[in-house]
Amino acid sequence: MYVRIVQDLKKVGTPADFWDYFDKICKIPRSTGKEDQIREFIKKEADKFGFQTEIDEIKNIAIYIPSTNKPLKKQTKIIIQSHMDMVCIKDDSIDHDFSKDP
Repeated sequence: MYVRIVQDLKKVGTPADFWDYFDKICKIPRSTGKEDQIREFIKKEADKFGFQTEIDEIKNIAIYIPSTNKPLKKQTKIIIQSHMDMVCIKDDSIDHDFSKDP
């Protein structure tokens, strides 16, 4: 069912890259306290674009993306914050291991 939903969303096509990333992220196990795989994915994607990354002592990741608008390069910075983890809850009758199953 998940695969069909993602395929349907990709048909929407706007923006297609968004749905590709969404699909990749959904396949990465990332329960609370076990965000290493998603953190590494995010870092690798940022590195592909040549963005500076920084991982602090509690494993938050910061990505520095320079402005592409020359008049705004000296303007105030923008910060966007998000969570990497997923709160994982399931019924005991369901066979799913959130630490390794997407």
